[in-house]
Amino acid sequence: MLKRRGHKPVIFEKTDRLGGLFITASSMSFKENDKQLIEWYKKEIARNGIEVRFNTEINDIKTLGGFDEIIVATGSVPRKMPIPGFDKTMTLTELLAEKKPVGDKVIVFGGGQSGCEAALELVLQGKHPTVVEYAVDLVAAANVPLPNASYLREALVFHKVPIYLESTITNIGDKTVTIKGKDGTVTEVEYDNVVNAIGFLPTPVAKKGKNVHLVGDCIAIGNLRTVIWRAWDVCMKI
Repeated sequence: MLKRRGHKPVIFEKTDRLGGLFITASSMSFKENDKQLIEWYKKEIARNGIEVRFNTEINDIKTLGGFDEIIVATGSVPRKMPIPGFDKTMTLTELLAEKKPVGDKVIVFGGGQSGCEAALELVLQGKHPTVVEYAVDLVAAANVPLPNASYLREALVFHKVPIYLESTITNIGDKTVTIKGKDGTVTEVEYDNVVNAIGFLPTPVAKKGKNVHLVGDCIAIGNLRTVIWRAWDVCMKI
């Protein structure tokens, strides 16, 4: 959008590939359209001759000289919880994008959209996930389209995935996790791996200013639609 409006954008990317967390979000076998969208963006960036500087991490925008406007799109990082054994968990990126071995019995800690999609992908791989969610229902966030949320809930029920609602994990031991319900019920469940799907925290490297704009998850955690709309809004004002 910026290039089409006559600007000369430069992208600084800390890794060796474009896509960020959207690579993880599109890694499931049933998300071919999302994978195609990433490829479309790559082709459009190349076709428009937009400069991309890979393997270049920016932690201080003061190091960026010669730019009239700066757009911060540094995304987010997985949320953590101060519970015993939490360091044993694996991230959604490790599970879905990096394809790390996960075993058969997998506890998905968090029943939002990402957690439920991960659980469904595990089911399709022939594994046996269990979902633990603090809220009263799965995919409880208001910004998830109803068809998506309904499908995920029904798919997990259809595949008989154990679901603990209004519950949380209070301890991750060597072989079992302790799940505590709202009513005080305590259950021990065996696991091979625990996946951290409790959400993400924004990681902006700068504050919004006169010539500094924040887009995407570094403002607030959203979805593909909110990310695109926020970026569009900023680009139309520059």
